[in-house]
Amino acid sequence: MRPPLLQFENSSIYSSGIVELSTTTPSEEDQHTVMVLVAGKKLSLTKKHTRRFTRHESDRYYRIKPNWRKPKGIDNRVRRRFKGQRLMPNIGYGNAKNIRHVLPNGFKKVLVHNAKDLDMLLMNNKRYCGEVAHAVSAKTRKIIVERAAALNIKLTNGHARIRTEEHE
Repeated sequence: MRPPLLQFENSSIYSSGIVELSTTTPSEEDQHTVMVLVAGKKLSLTKKHTRRFTRHESDRYYRIKPNWRKPKGIDNRVRRRFKGQRLMPNIGYGNAKNIRHVLPNGFKKVLVHNAKDLDMLLMNNKRYCGEVAHAVSAKTRKIIVERAAALNIKLTNGHARIRTEEHE
């Protein structure tokens, strides 16, 4: 086939008058796909909407925070879904059940407060990883990291707030 005479964003016009539309839609471009290995199975993590939904006019006024709130006004153009306005979250943006809450490394995370919490991850260390809770002290954190290494459990923040004797 000949090269197109004119080429636009989503279509091409040929000398014979044929108009060809491209098959990619903006919604496909917004999707975020990563291939990961989860418990020995290769999964494609296709998240439907990775960006956060922001509140209408939160970019215009400093007093309005970007946290999502549903617009309730009778004339509101976002609520009425006018073209070119912000998208509202709805059930169609939900991710597939098998990849929901899955991190980019292929694991689901479980909050760990003490070394005993790691025992429940022992049999599921290929699917779940631990995340040391925020309020855990440096002493307990060190115990958790050592126990996780012994049990072959991955920690997302295992290096945080741990000092070695060399740095002191």
